[in-house]
Amino acid sequence: MKRASFILFGLSIVFASCTDPRREQELQRKERALNEKEQVLLQKEKSLQIKEEELIRMKLRLDSTLNKVPKDTGVYNPDLEGRWSVTMNCTETTCPGSAVGDTKTEQWDIAHENNRLIAKAFDNGKLVRMYSGLYNGSTLELTVNQNEKIPEQATTIVVKVQQSSKNKLEGTREIIRAENCKILYAVQFVKK
Repeated sequence: MKRASFILFGLSIVFASCTDPRREQELQRKERALNEKEQVLLQKEKSLQIKEEELIRMKLRLDSTLNKVPKDTGVYNPDLEGRWSVTMNCTETTCPGSAVGDTKTEQWDIAHENNRLIAKAFDNGKLVRMYSGLYNGSTLELTVNQNEKIPEQATTIVVKVQQSSKNKLEGTREIIRAENCKILYAVQFVKK
């Protein structure tokens, strides 16, 4: 009986050391597949890295180009310079103390200063406000912010006009007050 046990033990060692060829082939096939997948992933990673570097280069080129564009670019038009009689007629309002149909007239002096247009508004010979802005070739846009240091009294005024003839501009003037109301005027500039 000892001998039979010994033979069985020996045979089990021999069979255990032998591997199934199908199983070994399957393991080798899986190992090759994993290696191939690893190579594909490495190639994709390298490709993504190259694309990322190209995007960074493009962004840097674009940023450097954008930084070279002046922020205050406007079109010079000598016809805009000079003294203008400005008539403003209220067409819309949500502010107390103003009414549709209110009209006011001011004298404006417009000049170019440092690539911008400056408009000085006079009422009865007294300077009442100064606007600044740009002319883009078709529209003159001027703005003024009053009482910026006192937010509850802050007022923004935006004037947008277009040239209807050599000596005439027409458009709108919008006043936006801190108390969430606005006044809209139809404006007409006539050059003196």
